[in-house]
Amino acid sequence: MTQSSPGWPKCDASRSLVSCALFLVVVMAIFVACCLPIAFWVGQSAWIALLAAAMLCLFAGLAALTISYFFSSIGQSLAGMLLAMGCRLSPPLVVCLWLALNQDQTNQNSFVGFLIGSYLVSLAAETFLSVRMIDSLSPKPAAN
Repeated sequence: MTQSSPGWPKCDASRSLVSCALFLVVVMAIFVACCLPIAFWVGQSAWIALLAAAMLCLFAGLAALTISYFFSSIGQSLAGMLLAMGCRLSPPLVVCLWLALNQDQTNQNSFVGFLIGSYLVSLAAETFLSVRMIDSLSPKPAAN
């Protein structure tokens, strides 16, 4: 379908999960490094909120990648993508719901802002990697 572009991680079946997970970790580390000056500018303990939001989305993204890899390897790519979507969305959604129900928390506005930003970054990276992983793990039609 598509050929490997130079500079993009090649997610072949033998090491796809590890290389894609490392790529997601690097993307999230770059996001944290870019947002760290904003967190220090906001003040208080916003850098802790940034790290907590990024770690929450990183672990949800790693779990989603693992689910996508497992289901793609057994030929159930659609089920894997749907389950991974729920796994990726549930932790940030539960945390935002908990914060909405507990209004007395300090510094929750910066945490929610960093959570939305880190969720969107991890969503883009994890979806890109899942699609490439599914493409590399799916059986190719025989050439005539």
